[in-house]
Amino acid sequence: MALVFWIFSYNRGEFLQNCVASIEHCAPDCAIRIFDDNSGDKDTRAVLARLKEKYPVHSPQPQTVGGNKHGGLYANMQAAYELSDASDLVCFLQDDTQLVRPITPAEIARLENYCSTQGPGFIQAAFIRGCNRRKDQARTRFDAVRQVYFVDRLSSSAGAYYSDICIFHTQQMRNCGWNFVPRESGNESAARAQLQQMAYWRDPFLAWLPYVPAFRGKQQTWALRWAQKRRRCGFYPIKIMDEEETRNFLARDPARIPYAEDFLRADESLPKPWIYYPLQGKSWLKHLNSLEIKLRRWLRL
Repeated sequence: MALVFWIFSYNRGEFLQNCVASIEHCAPDCAIRIFDDNSGDKDTRAVLARLKEKYPVHSPQPQTVGGNKHGGLYANMQAAYELSDASDLVCFLQDDTQLVRPITPAEIARLENYCSTQGPGFIQAAFIRGCNRRKDQARTRFDAVRQVYFVDRLSSSAGAYYSDICIFHTQQMRNCGWNFVPRESGNESAARAQLQQMAYWRDPFLAWLPYVPAFRGKQQTWALRWAQKRRRCGFYPIKIMDEEETRNFLARDPARIPYAEDFLRADESLPKPWIYYPLQGKSWLKHLNSLEIKLRRWLRL
């Protein structure tokens, strides 16, 4: 069984290059495939042209975004799922994520074994975001037998059974009739009906980059642009763990939940806890953002 990384990309060439480079460094024997959502940015197109010389790059047919909050993400995830070989162990990433430590064949074998013995479901192998610590700490439990965490976000729209960043076995999911649907909340509901609860890997090796610029439906509203500027959103790659850091992390007591800020290093000037969406915690800007999106839709009618 092979571990295949799919990276979903749109107009963030520097981020995409960083994600690919992290896999090349941390998992050099694993396959990489890129699904770009028809990026129009010149620099991103140049990065894609270079990457296409080494890796398959897929794109969807141009389509109207409509009201889809994430553009074509879920249609692209479904297409990548259908393109994957039945025997593949698949890891879905986005261009604003990266690997943060080397992973060994033995770790990949443990991922494969978990999938084969626990039944269909998703594995989350990313560090947990520290901004959720207050809510998550009480509902995070460690399963010593299976050596995974479960986060009982049962009142949330996502994160208990499903995450857009995920690992799964292709044939196993096909056997239970899984298909990706629009929106993260829709996939969470479908996963709760069809799958085992999502396992948070004891020793994660992936992370979201902090303070990233964002698109919603391939657009940036005034509120989103203003928040990005005020919060100094930009390109802040995470330093890959060295041998000693990796060894200490793997040997830690599992009571130390793997929150990103506790173990990972990025730009030291970034306030903690890190944020991952410019409008995070800004309800009035979220309201303005929604109003502008609705106005744009109305003007197109």
